[in-house]
Amino acid sequence: MKTINNVIAVAVFAVVIFLTITTQNVFAQQNDLKFDQKLQADFSVGMGGDAAALTRAFERSEKILEANPQDAETLVWHGSATVASSGKAFQNKNYAEGWAMWKKGLAEMDKAVELAPESFVVRIVRGATFLNASKRYPDPNVATELREKGVADYEKILSFTDEKSAKMAASQKPKILNGLIEAYDKAGDKTKADFYREQLAKTAK
Repeated sequence: MKTINNVIAVAVFAVVIFLTITTQNVFAQQNDLKFDQKLQADFSVGMGGDAAALTRAFERSEKILEANPQDAETLVWHGSATVASSGKAFQNKNYAEGWAMWKKGLAEMDKAVELAPESFVVRIVRGATFLNASKRYPDPNVATELREKGVADYEKILSFTDEKSAKMAASQKPKILNGLIEAYDKAGDKTKADFYREQLAKTAK
């Protein structure tokens, strides 16, 4: 179980850093989102170790979801934070609780994508969570599944054509491309990795 704990801890740290930076501009551009910057900040700080902030985030997001279970942005963040929280249960040797939280968090993120497949926020949160978790997951089959879902999310973001989503994707394109390069290198797909290296080189011009 120590390996699982390490996987979750590393994944959570990487996701918090990436998403805190990535989503700072999103809420300014998407004022219609019910998931606002304050709630996002509480989730980010909370997953970084602030228990009070995480409690606030869970309480508020659960109220939002109670009123509107189809609020995909809130659901994906709640799922990501639930995955993060499973690490504490594992550390306390509450393995059944930890696995239940892990599975619930993954299911919530998957549901969020079903509800809003064209949402930048939903795709970036799930994609970052899955890709980072896949890097050190001990079961290669599960790691592959997580990585493939993360890759699908990132590639979906790059395919957005509506003006608002495309603008968001463009602002984060180098980070997304680097994530794809790393994922395809890990999978041994040199062709795809090199393709995204070429795309990354073009963004630097």
